[in-house]
Parts: sequence; C-alpha cells; structure tokens
Amino acid sequence: MGFVARGEPFDNLLKGFEALQSLLPPEGKGPFALGSQFSIADAAVLPFIARLYVILKNDIGGFAKGVGPASFKILQEDEKYKRFKTYVEALFERESFKKTFHEVRN
Repeated sequence: MGFVARGEPFDNLLKGFEALQSLLPPEGKGPFALGSQFSIADAAVLPFIARLYVILKNDIGGFAKGVGPASFKILQEDEKYKRFKTYVEALFERESFKKTFHEVRN
C-alpha cells in the first residue's frame, strides 16, 4: 500500500514479489503456489495482483507520473521476476478470473 497510496519506493514492493517468488515451485513443477493445482493461496493473492497491475498500467496512485508504467515494465521484462511473471500469467488465464475481472483499458 505504501507505494500505491503514498508513493513509497517501488523497491519495497519488489522485495515482496521476490519473497513470494521464492515460495513458488520452480518452473515446470506447476504454475501455481502449490504446483499444478490452483489453491486458496493463489486465490488470496490474485485480486491484489490484478488490481496492482491495473494501477501500474494506468499510472494511478500516489507515485509520480510515469512511475506506474515504468514499474510494470520491470515486472514484465526483468529476468529476475520471470517466475513471478509466469505465475501471474497462469493466474490471469483462469477462466473464473477472466469471467469476473473486467479491466478498464485507456
């Protein structure tokens, strides 16, 4: 919340993503938190990640103009977050998510 609401450093949020990523099984062992099966752990983080992505892409929050898209680009392109990106893509591909989350696009 600090980054979104008060413009605190994005690095703080990246540390959280690194911690989450370290808990995920290695690629090839299933895309979700516990492997091949979607679990309550995935359901718990999915809405927060989805909303954060909308905030970053649309550059809305307590951070300076342009920081949102730049931060999103880090999550998409930095190899350090490859496993996290794969995880998020698997979450977003869930049919239940696609049916219930309708991102407003600029």
